[in-house]
Amino acid sequence: MNEPIPEHSEIIWNACAAIIKEQVSDMVWQSSFRDIEPQTIQGSSLFVYVPNQFIREKLERRFRPIITDALERASNGILSSLMINVKIVPESEEEGFDAMSYSGAGPEVNSNSEIEPANTQHSHLRSNDLNMPRFTFEKFVCGPSNSFTHAAAMRVAEEPGEAYNPLYIYGGTGLGKTHLLGAIANYVQTHYPSKLVWLITTETFMNEFVQAIRTKNLYEFKDRYRKADVLLIDDIQFLAKKESLQSEFFYTFNALYESHNQIVITSDCPPVEIPTLEERLRSRFNMGLITDVQPPDIETRLAILEQKINEQHRKYIKHDILLYIAEQITNNIRELEGALNRVCAYAALHKQEISKMEAQEQLHDLFYTASKQPIQPKHILKVCSDFFDVAIDDIIGTSRRQQLVHARHVAMYIMRELTDLSFPAIAQIFGGRDHTTVIHAEKKIKRQLAERHDIYLRVTQLTRTVRTKYGSDRPLALPESA
Repeated sequence: MNEPIPEHSEIIWNACAAIIKEQVSDMVWQSSFRDIEPQTIQGSSLFVYVPNQFIREKLERRFRPIITDALERASNGILSSLMINVKIVPESEEEGFDAMSYSGAGPEVNSNSEIEPANTQHSHLRSNDLNMPRFTFEKFVCGPSNSFTHAAAMRVAEEPGEAYNPLYIYGGTGLGKTHLLGAIANYVQTHYPSKLVWLITTETFMNEFVQAIRTKNLYEFKDRYRKADVLLIDDIQFLAKKESLQSEFFYTFNALYESHNQIVITSDCPPVEIPTLEERLRSRFNMGLITDVQPPDIETRLAILEQKINEQHRKYIKHDILLYIAEQITNNIRELEGALNRVCAYAALHKQEISKMEAQEQLHDLFYTASKQPIQPKHILKVCSDFFDVAIDDIIGTSRRQQLVHARHVAMYIMRELTDLSFPAIAQIFGGRDHTTVIHAEKKIKRQLAERHDIYLRVTQLTRTVRTKYGSDRPLALPESA
């Protein structure tokens, strides 16, 4: 390739992104990969933009192996020689992008500074995690499974603080809850530019709360969120078992509600099913409108795929391929888009219409894994036993030999990642140990994943083996930081 091919660079990056999303946690994706913008292909390099030097360094130092692997997997090895080149986004549109003169240098950026949305001179949107301009009501595909929730979100955006306060949206992973949060935020900012909108995850709220306690800045923390005109908070189920955080959120909720400011909450379950949630919080969540998002029917899934094709101007993908994908993936819109990205990348690389047989070959591993039963602890122990060539009884036993300790820690880490078991439950499997042992093992392996390439490859291989043999819809989560 001697000339820039922006369309192909976008298709290729979308396919890689779908693969990367399977292997990293949502937190890592949001902080490190979400804002990557593909630009062009020059020679053997795929050039991409990132917002600042902090993200660029993380990609270069920590995640280059996973990106390289994704480039290769996206096309079954065709892109094995294609490398990623990361550039800081220009400070002005006039600067342009010159891949041939790219030196890899970029301006120094304070990683702790607050990043504002582009072109928002009068904007008051604040978002540590979820500032996604592409999420609008126009791009949300409605169907019988989500039309009521869409209408409720639209009403809240049109009249913040006046209707459905709070609005509580729940449903499974990848069904559009975060999209609706982003759509509300973008709509409010467009039509009410003077309003202060906070769009965050519960995890960020928790981290900032802990940091405020450590730095003795609780007043600033409270003031920041209690002045919001609209607070949109994702994954509220993570308040479970965090008493002090629940108490802080309770008072923040009361302050906003009494001021007639809008609150929108998402969760993977209704309030009644959040374990250890304080009754006073549960009652407040129930004060407004509770609505759920169900998996889309096949007509809606087809409409989503058709919309993605039209948006990206993709070629070579006919209706029968879209129907095949829609029939195979029924419960997760993200997986639906990921499958589409993969076949689009394959077709674009070959510059010809893709057949159904080729689509089946490209997507076999996705559909095969998704069809299997949830992973059991014994499956993980068996794979680790075979890999390390040690007995399962030794892994769960008390020996302190270095090889066994490492195998034990890896098994504990993978068990945390691929199952829903708690720390105490995993500790019981490993000979009735104290749950702090499992916490220590998880932290240790997370740190080693970021520091040692051999450990990263080993854990990735083991996780992939478990998922391939026994099936799981939960990916390997790489650490955010050591």
